[in-house]
Amino acid sequence: MTIRFRQAEAADAEALAGLLSPLGYAHTAGSVRDNLAERVARGGAVIIAEDQRAVVGCVSALLDVRLAEGRCGEVASLVVAETRRGQGLGAQLVAAAEAG
Repeated sequence: MTIRFRQAEAADAEALAGLLSPLGYAHTAGSVRDNLAERVARGGAVIIAEDQRAVVGCVSALLDVRLAEGRCGEVASLVVAETRRGQGLGAQLVAAAEAG
């Protein structure tokens, strides 16, 4: 299993909608595409994990500047495919988001 981490693109919207669906989120490829564009426009990032070109996880992260803490990052969403849970992929996604 070779996992590749990269920035999500509009072309990933259908796969991301499929990843969110089992969690009860009723998104279409169009709504995910819109949310992805909005997240990036606001200075955030969505990173996906791919295994042989199949999307198996994603993390949505944003940067913020807070009065007390200063510059910090926040995970807004973290999703790992059910078949890949318990293998450390969520931690790897967070590390990829931190690496920037």
